[in-house]
Amino acid sequence: MRAELKISSPLWDAYSSALGGGPRLVTNGKAEVKVEGFRSDVTNGLGPRTAMGVDKFGRYIIVVADGRQGYYSTGLTLAELAFTMQKLGAVNALNFDGGGSTSMVVRSKVINRPSDGSERRVSNAILVTR
Repeated sequence: MRAELKISSPLWDAYSSALGGGPRLVTNGKAEVKVEGFRSDVTNGLGPRTAMGVDKFGRYIIVVADGRQGYYSTGLTLAELAFTMQKLGAVNALNFDGGGSTSMVVRSKVINRPSDGSERRVSNAILVTR
């Protein structure tokens, strides 16, 4: 027997999906990091970063920035990531888990250089299919 839990609320009924993360990077076209109570190890300094946004046409923009790798890449601050997302056309954008969790895989191949030296075993992923 499979049990289903359905939570209905007028605030959520209009949404077919939801995604969590943070801090928010771009709101209504303005690059501005909303710290939103995140710990300082998330909000401060340079590091590997992952972000997703949407442009004015509803197209997704995904950015993965390597970091913590000496002469290869130092990473981005959240402000730099916000301005990058804005420059790429995002009208709304959100930061995701970064650091060693920052990996991008395209057609089963890791295309960035994760700071841990390889993909980290994590239970979260954003899958884009067509």
